Amino acid sequence: MMIISTMEPQVSNGPTSNTSNGPSSNNRNCPSPMQTGATTDDSKTNLIVNYLPQNMTQEEFRSLFGSIGEIESCKLVRDKITGQSLGYGFVNYID
Repeated sequence: MMIISTMEPQVSNGPTSNTSNGPSSNNRNCPSPMQTGATTDDSKTNLIVNYLPQNMTQEEFRSLFGSIGEIESCKLVRDKITGQSLGYGFVNYID
């Protein structure tokens, strides 16, 4: 006997970067790369981090990645309206 399954297409009504409630950041403890004058030379020390928990705080984000090295800047991207993490962020380490 052969079982054949089909996958239903998934439709997302979630926010995108083109909506009014798109990404924002809470940078109380970590200035953004733009605020620190980041350039393309920072590519060796700049990380994008995906699949972060939606309930992660800026402080937890900084603490987690600060244990690896000294952070120049970091940004946990959040929904502008809800303030909830969008599950990704950026960390720039001091070279």
